[in-house]
Amino acid sequence: MRSQTATSLAELVQAEVSGNADLPIADGQALADAGPEHISFVAHKRNLEELAVSRAGAVVISRSLYEADARIAAAAGDRTVLLVQDALQAFLKMLNVLRPQPARREPGISHSAHVHPSAEISKGTVVYPGAHIAEDTQLGEDCIIHPNVVIGSGCRLGAGVVLFPGVVLYPGCQLGNQVIVHSGTVIGSDGFGYRLIDGGHRKLPHFGIVRIEDDVEIGSCVTIDRAMIGETVIGRGSRLDNLVHIAHNCQLGEHNLIMASAAIAGSVRTGDYLTCAGQVGMADHIQIGDRVTIGPQSGIVRDIADGETVVGTPGEPAMDTRRIWRTQRKLPEMWKTVRELQNRISSLESALAAATGEQGPALNSSSATSDDSRPEDGPYRAASSPAA
Repeated sequence: MRSQTATSLAELVQAEVSGNADLPIADGQALADAGPEHISFVAHKRNLEELAVSRAGAVVISRSLYEADARIAAAAGDRTVLLVQDALQAFLKMLNVLRPQPARREPGISHSAHVHPSAEISKGTVVYPGAHIAEDTQLGEDCIIHPNVVIGSGCRLGAGVVLFPGVVLYPGCQLGNQVIVHSGTVIGSDGFGYRLIDGGHRKLPHFGIVRIEDDVEIGSCVTIDRAMIGETVIGRGSRLDNLVHIAHNCQLGEHNLIMASAAIAGSVRTGDYLTCAGQVGMADHIQIGDRVTIGPQSGIVRDIADGETVVGTPGEPAMDTRRIWRTQRKLPEMWKTVRELQNRISSLESALAAATGEQGPALNSSSATSDDSRPEDGPYRAASSPAA
């Protein structure tokens, strides 16, 4: 780490400094972890309480927030403050100086890498020890291929591709420019396709490929299956979190955000700017429109139109789902009320029958409800539900 001063960091991000401009800054930290030698940041009013008790010697604060809420200035106290347009962006820029990254290895192919003679490796590319690059592959300029990466035959990689250790590209995969793939991810394995023939599950061959468009980042331990025929596509600018599964023949639009542990079944098509929260499951052959938002742990079994926000299983409009959840929490109380009304009706019927001399319906002793009766006695049981 490289020490700076509040002034030098302010010059880096064009900040206005209030307080000790010569304060030495050793590193950047979160508010809760920062000490007097650290700089931190405040980008939202929800950070107010953390700021008040933080030991940070300096803080970067968004100017609009600082000027709009006097409590922020009060919580900052007498510490050094750097006012900027975007606190988080400025803080990250400072970290690039406070925590400089290791120098990139000189371009070239390690003697310990296995590169087939027919492979085409463009200038500026680094191939680390233990990497395996098969025949008829093409790598663009300035790629970084880390140790133990396997690139199958016929793969095509654009410029600036980074494959971290342990990435596997099956034969025929195509990656655009500036694609980043993190460790343990497998791209191009066969899809989950079988037919029941003569009492057994017979594998369907997969002859398609996976195509990753430009500026895509894929997390660790992601699996993207090749198409049975045609292509499985990840659209330009998309981001896939760790442990995401994309099945065969899916076609994801541009700038999709897919959070951890989401699983998308075969032949799903998504529009642009999808935001898909963690642990979402999507059924096969559905279509998702543009700018759709899907809440966590939702189960999507139908097409979703442009601009919708859906939550729950099955995924339905968020307002409807939350209304259902609120109602579910009231079911025990509602069932108790129903039982009480049933008893009152029975009592009234018996009184009416006695008054008219008719034989009234016998009360079912099992229907009598005491004040401490539990909803488990009825057909509905109290069930936990997600918070609205």
